[in-house]
Amino acid sequence: MAHQTDFAGLNPQKSARRMVFAALTLALAGSVLGLTLGRSTGAVVGAEIWLVGASAVFCVAMMGVLLARPFDRAAWIAPVSSLFFLSYLVLGALSSITRDSILQSFLVYLMWFFPLLAFNRFVNVSWYQQRLSFAIYLCAVSLAVGRIATLPGAETEPPMLLVYCLCVTSFALILELFAKYREAYISERERADALEATRRAVQASEAAFRRTLSNAASGIGWITVDGRCQHVNTTFGSMLGRPAAELEGCRFETLIAPASQPSWQRLKADMQRGSSTDFQAELQLQTASGKTLWTKLSFAVAAVTPDAPPGMVFVCLDNSAAHEMEERLRQSQRLESVGQLTGGVAHDFNNLLTVILGNAELLHEQLLDNPRLAPLAGMVVSAGERGAQLTQRLLAFARRQTLDPKAVDINQLVAEMDPLLRRSLGGHIEIEFIRGAGLWPALVDPAQLDNALLNLCLNARDAMPEGGRLTIETGDAHLSEDYAAHNADVRPGQYVMVAVSDTGTGIDPAHVRRVFEPFFTTKAAGKGTGLGLAMIYGFVKQSGGHVSVYSEPGAGTTFRLYLPRAFESATVSRRVVETLTVAGGHETVLLVEDDPMVRRYAFDQLVALGYRVIEAHSGAQALTILREGQAVDLLFTDVVMPGMSGRQLADQATALRPGLKVLFTSGYTENAIVHHGRLDPGVHLLSKPYRREDLARRLRDVIGLPAVR
Repeated sequence: MAHQTDFAGLNPQKSARRMVFAALTLALAGSVLGLTLGRSTGAVVGAEIWLVGASAVFCVAMMGVLLARPFDRAAWIAPVSSLFFLSYLVLGALSSITRDSILQSFLVYLMWFFPLLAFNRFVNVSWYQQRLSFAIYLCAVSLAVGRIATLPGAETEPPMLLVYCLCVTSFALILELFAKYREAYISERERADALEATRRAVQASEAAFRRTLSNAASGIGWITVDGRCQHVNTTFGSMLGRPAAELEGCRFETLIAPASQPSWQRLKADMQRGSSTDFQAELQLQTASGKTLWTKLSFAVAAVTPDAPPGMVFVCLDNSAAHEMEERLRQSQRLESVGQLTGGVAHDFNNLLTVILGNAELLHEQLLDNPRLAPLAGMVVSAGERGAQLTQRLLAFARRQTLDPKAVDINQLVAEMDPLLRRSLGGHIEIEFIRGAGLWPALVDPAQLDNALLNLCLNARDAMPEGGRLTIETGDAHLSEDYAAHNADVRPGQYVMVAVSDTGTGIDPAHVRRVFEPFFTTKAAGKGTGLGLAMIYGFVKQSGGHVSVYSEPGAGTTFRLYLPRAFESATVSRRVVETLTVAGGHETVLLVEDDPMVRRYAFDQLVALGYRVIEAHSGAQALTILREGQAVDLLFTDVVMPGMSGRQLADQATALRPGLKVLFTSGYTENAIVHHGRLDPGVHLLSKPYRREDLARRLRDVIGLPAVR
């Protein structure tokens, strides 16, 4: 607005104040000069001295008031000053007429009416401005005409005064025309400046809105009445992996994935019926890469301009993380349900399997010389073993298996597996082991980890029927809080990573998310149960770890197990070598089992191994036997029994017989001697179903331990 400042001042009040102050300064200077020169020359005498003095005093007073409160006082100082100066000029002119007949002294006063007219016109803006201007003009003309009438008859002076009257009239008219032109010019400039300022403000506001729209965390856009995208921000384009400009003009329904088309059609029908002005929906959108993106969309009916047909403003939120978390929650709930179901039947089922498998094994041994019946007994043994494996896998998947975690050197464990892997995988598979240097020990059950790695390697072998390379890699890993936030059921921290990679056929992207589901398999019928990976997943999660999978069809698959780091030194790993020799003993075993069939089977096996056996069908009966003082070397008790549990029995028995050794047996032991899937410290367990060599080995292991008092 520089031109307005130069011409009229940025602020009308400030401009008026400056003009009033300048006029008062000139009047004060004139008054002081008039007093000084007039007194010295004798030109100003009598009443004129008082007038000039009063003018000086008035100017000083008004300037003081103006300086003290400039913006509050300028509005009334200006008209008061105009009235004062008008009175001063009239009185001065009249005084000069009465004092002498010299026209020059009279004309001095008349000349000051010109600046007074200009002063009044430009500093007084209220209703009295025109009236004051008319009064000033009328006084100037009246004084001139009056002076003509009182002249003694000189012929040269009347024309001069008439010329003065014409000059005053012309000056007043020109001043009025100039003022009107000036006001019109200023108004036009102000209007133009206001329009320009408005245009720039609108442009700046629109640019700011577009920047805000473009940088918004949500996808935002406009759908026209015919269903086409318009004004889409970059965030929405980034969600779909496409430039925003490419999306503008396309039909919105083409962005919706086929699975969400029915939902979109129902939503569109509601929009067309006009049942509301706001709509919400959860839809899958199709990205440029072909993947689907779960989104939460909000629509609102609106129009860009008042005369434009209404369309829809939409806000799109990426809901993939929340949807994935919900899916993981549902999966976790399914796992919990399977776990409860599995735990409920595992105890009774394993009791039955113990009897079936044990007696079938005895029958098979006795029928070795019978070529017709021996294979049948062998089939029963095999079926029992498969049933036991199925139950164990279900417990592992449901995170209900019994774990005995130790600090394990993963490099050593994998190295000990090498001979077994080479025999199991065959010569057409090349095995590579990449050891992590300075590897942390892992807190994990070594037997279960051994089984999990073997399962992964066998799956890799099946994915490479024509041969290939199997790579086992170990290393330290740190899972960040950001990684944990994007992966449910993952805790940030330090882990030991074991990766198993193959160069096989890979897994279809549609199946990757389902590989850990129970009974899901892509193998042909009879080639797999679908529980191998589910068991691995459950084992790793129950151990407090994390498992991930990455696969590319035709390139291969990588499974990574993240096992919690142990902060104590690793124990020496020794692979158990099964022998055909079953060692027995002569010690006395107190057998406590509530199931008659299982108790009978266990009794026969213990006797066959050479032990002296005392039977009890309950915890109370076992305590009675101990109180009677019978010699007992080991308490072999079931965990889950009516009345008194095996753990309660063991606590009371060891209180009666300090140093008594205890071996527990059970098909499912949650919350008895196992808490959060981990065996309590100092507790020894033989899981059902068990075979004779398993029983013999565990008995010798426990009996051979030093007594604890």
